Amino acid sequence: MDKKKFYITTAIAYTSRKPHIGNTYDIVLADMIARYKRMCGFDVHFLTGSDEHGIKIQEIAEAAGISPKEYVDGISQQIKDVWNCVDLRPLHPHHRQRSRRGGATHLHQVV
Repeated sequence: MDKKKFYITTAIAYTSRKPHIGNTYDIVLADMIARYKRMCGFDVHFLTGSDEHGIKIQEIAEAAGISPKEYVDGISQQIKDVWNCVDLRPLHPHHRQRSRRGGATHLHQVV
């Protein structure tokens, strides 16, 4: 029998400035929901990303003397670094094992 599908997405991080708690809060909540749905047997599709264009980004990059792509690449890496620091694995050994099966590396795969 095919698993029921469950789709979840987050707000996309805007890359005009360094990431903040709101970026992390959103991804943590979505990750928790995705893990729960996996534990319930769903085939979970989790989507997130970043908004990497706009006049503000161009202006900030020009003021810094770099290209918009260089600027956005730096901010995007900061966002990935923050998300990779988040560790949601439970402390109880039984839960750790279950988390590994349920996608403990999920954030690393998405980002």
